[in-house]
Amino acid sequence: MRPGVEDSVFVDFETITTADLTLKKMTTHEYVTDPRFDVLCVAIARGREDVRVYYKDAPEAAGLARARSVLVEASKEGCRFVAHNVGFDGLICKLLWGVSFGSYFDTTGYARFLGIQAGLANTAAFFGKKKLEAPPFNEASLSDRKALQRLARYCATDTALARFIFNQAVADEMYPDAEFAVNGMTAQGNLRGLSVDIERAAALAAELAELRATALDEFASTFQFDTTDLTKVKKVLRFLDDKWGIKLSSLDKRDPGRADAVVHVPEAQRFLALRQRIHTLHKATQNVAAYARIPRRVYNFLHYHGAHTGRFTAGGRDAGKLNIHTLFKTKNSAKITELGRERTLIVPEEGSSFRAADLSNIEARIVAFLAGEHALLDQFAAPGSDVYIWFAQPIFPDVTIVKGGENDHLRQLGKEAVLGLGFGMGFNTFLDRVRTAVPGVSIDLVQKMFNAYQGSFPKIRAIRYALHRQFAAVAEQRVAFPEVPCPMYFTSEPASAGPSVVVTLPTGRSLFYRSIVGEDELGPYGPKRAYWYAPAATCHPSVRARARGAGQKRFADGQVRSRITPQVLVENVVQAVARDLMVHQALQLEQEGLRVAFHAHDEIVVACNKCSCLEATNRLHKDGCAWSAAGLAMKRIMSAVPPTLPGLSGLPVACEVKEDVRVSYAG
Repeated sequence: MRPGVEDSVFVDFETITTADLTLKKMTTHEYVTDPRFDVLCVAIARGREDVRVYYKDAPEAAGLARARSVLVEASKEGCRFVAHNVGFDGLICKLLWGVSFGSYFDTTGYARFLGIQAGLANTAAFFGKKKLEAPPFNEASLSDRKALQRLARYCATDTALARFIFNQAVADEMYPDAEFAVNGMTAQGNLRGLSVDIERAAALAAELAELRATALDEFASTFQFDTTDLTKVKKVLRFLDDKWGIKLSSLDKRDPGRADAVVHVPEAQRFLALRQRIHTLHKATQNVAAYARIPRRVYNFLHYHGAHTGRFTAGGRDAGKLNIHTLFKTKNSAKITELGRERTLIVPEEGSSFRAADLSNIEARIVAFLAGEHALLDQFAAPGSDVYIWFAQPIFPDVTIVKGGENDHLRQLGKEAVLGLGFGMGFNTFLDRVRTAVPGVSIDLVQKMFNAYQGSFPKIRAIRYALHRQFAAVAEQRVAFPEVPCPMYFTSEPASAGPSVVVTLPTGRSLFYRSIVGEDELGPYGPKRAYWYAPAATCHPSVRARARGAGQKRFADGQVRSRITPQVLVENVVQAVARDLMVHQALQLEQEGLRVAFHAHDEIVVACNKCSCLEATNRLHKDGCAWSAAGLAMKRIMSAVPPTLPGLSGLPVACEVKEDVRVSYAG
């Protein structure tokens, strides 16, 4: 059921800001709990009522105490809290005023869903509205009549804009009902926060620092190289050339030339491996030391619709630099098992345990589903089938492949192919990926596996180019393509966001490719048409987006755009579908009374009652054990397509439930 304006309360706080007391330098929690922090005013609107502004030191009817009473009353009546950045306004309500709500909606999330830069000024411009210029946020604004009027008008306008944007979301048929629930669940989790074991963090930081010191000593005693120059790439490259005659253009591990150049020089391999170990331990030590400074709980750690595909992002200054998406696992590429203990720093509440499950090879399953590769889908669906052996065995008919046993390296090659080649990865990139997973593998063997994948699943290759041709036709001819699996159409509304291509997913959600630009480029086979879109379109000349990575560039109109290739488009679609599957399952878990603590990529972690079974270490649990029941519910829900996603009917879904009793994220 879609929410309504009538059962919502719209809120915007204006607070003290100085050169040192600012969200540009502090997390929201640090800012709100700083002794110098103070609320200047707050604008509140109940339902469709007029916006009212309440001030510090104002008479009782217009004072902040009255504003708190209004919010307490709204909370008791079950109103939804709506703001443009609930992580700020909601945290003030919770931590300073002790007021929490049963449900929330963050209008910045809806802005990101629309494919635009999510600041209030930009979101307002998208809808043809205007945010006012910011006044000074200081005590002087309360004592001067004109300054106070300006502050009140600014605050009231922001609240009115939040209500307007919420109205747009409610009326937007392309914004699915489930997204309101997901938006609110994310806001609720961010305000609840995650517990961090800061004592354990401090101990781990000290241990990692000691490991790094040991690695530095080993390096210094082995190589005649100044360890203070380890981060200076040019000096490292010169040393490789002078010492072993190895000429490299970069130290990028993804460069296949690096592996080829050092494969027969064990000393050079050790030099680079030790250097990488030192670098990794330095970075990990810094991260864990930062976690030790978190005041036992981290807020605003998850960002709803943070990526263009709708996938969640995490981390940033507001989360105390803790990124649950990038925490090391015990099995990590650096092969430093101690790094896996970074996950032990996230702990459940007193009396609770974590229970975790993740979707198995979900992206490979979705690629096969969208392409209609039924043989591959059947293997994913078959109980007990090892899809990697099934794929690899016909390529090597004269050998026996056994998981964890005879010729397991061939199974690993099959796994890398099935999981990695669905998006159109090139051979050199695939080679680099395989060499990381299966060291010492020959190029010929990798080429054989690469070719076999292309020949075995032609429909997967075909769908990449079919989707891109369809996208190009929509962008150029401005027509609609209703064909499944991803209908597309063109829109020029609103004009502020530029021409857009809308891709409809089989989950019912849409991806918006805003401000499309087509360019003719000269390639190795002649001219070809390239397409670019703005992942966070700017709708007002005063707003500038930032280039965030490779493949992006700023155009003359100020927009930062990313290039759309067949590989990028199919990856976008697949990741978006995987995201929708995971969040619909998370909603099912919540409906069954399992509180989702957080999720990372395709893994969901719930908090349940602590297991007290005496034989839990042997995986034996009493009847009625809440921890055991949570695992059964996760297995049932995450091994099937939710009924709320009929467009994914026929997709074989499987999950892996972690069976160790969790006293932290890691175990």
